[in-house]
Order: sequence, then structure tokens, then C-alpha cells
Amino acid sequence: MRCFILCAILALVASPAAAQAPAPAGPASVAELVANTADTSILLAAVQAAGLTEALSDPDLVATVFAPTDDAFVAALEALNVTAAEILADTELLTTVLTYHVVPGAAVMAADLVDGDAFQSMLAGPTGELTFMAPASLMTTSGQTVNIITTDIMAGKAVVHLIDMVMLPDMGMAMAPAPEMMM
Repeated sequence: MRCFILCAILALVASPAAAQAPAPAGPASVAELVANTADTSILLAAVQAAGLTEALSDPDLVATVFAPTDDAFVAALEALNVTAAEILADTELLTTVLTYHVVPGAAVMAADLVDGDAFQSMLAGPTGELTFMAPASLMTTSGQTVNIITTDIMAGKAVVHLIDMVMLPDMGMAMAPAPEMMM
């Protein structure tokens, strides 16, 4: 009897219908991914405070997003000697910093990153530039070297890479306001 039950289970698992079952769908958007990732709760609060939830909820958003982890935010708050409440209340600064983490127009997978590649974030002009450095880091306009710690998380048509620092643009450079986040 045990053999019959075991054989029946194996037959079901190996059946063509089981093999054709669709893979579970990933998050439909960047906002959904951030909301459902344990290590991005501070990023979620920042996105909400900056009023970017709707833009990041668009399943058709084509972008590469470099998402700081909670540890990255804690380290940034300590380095800047500010509280989370103070940062979340400064929506202009928050929007500038968060849009620096979004490269619109292309979902760039880790395998497609080449040493020296330059990317233009949502911030206009030289302030918004990021440079990829092999094997897995970014150089910001403020001179930070940021490590990419988890790659290629699909969220709708966007790809998200988790990073170990909050990227800060060089605020001394001439900076245009962050453009509207509509793609």
C-alpha cells in the first residue's frame, strides 16, 4: 500500500501538467517589491513620505532601481547625525536622494553591467550620474563607493538591485530639480 501511495505521488509530481504549471509571479511593481521585502521597510517609509509610491507602483515602469537596505539607511542616518523623522519630514531632500537611486528607461541586469558604464539617474545633469565599477559596485558623484549586494530582482518591467549604502549625489554640483517620475 505504501508503495502504491508513493508511486501515485511521484506520478503526480512528474506529470506533464505539473511540469507546465506557471511559476509564481514576482512582484508586479517596485513598490510591491519594496513593501514585501523584509530588509526594505525604511525605504518603503521614505518612498511613501516622498510621495513616490504611485510612480513606483506602475507595473510598466522600465527602470533599474538601486534599493538601499534598512542597514544602509541606519548607517546613513548615523553618519548624517539625523533621525529618521527629520529625513522623512524633508520631502525635497528625500525626493532628490531617492530619485538618485532610479535609472529610467532600462532594466539593466547584473550580467549586462560593464566596468566603467555610466548611468543617468532621475536627477538631471552631472549630479545624477552613477558609474558601475566591476565586480559589483557603483561610484556616486559625491565619491561614495556603494556595493551591490543582491542583484536582478524583477519587479514588473523594472529590475531592482539591493545596495549597502544610501547613495548621496554631490549636492555642490549644479542640480536641476528631479523630473516627474512618469515613464
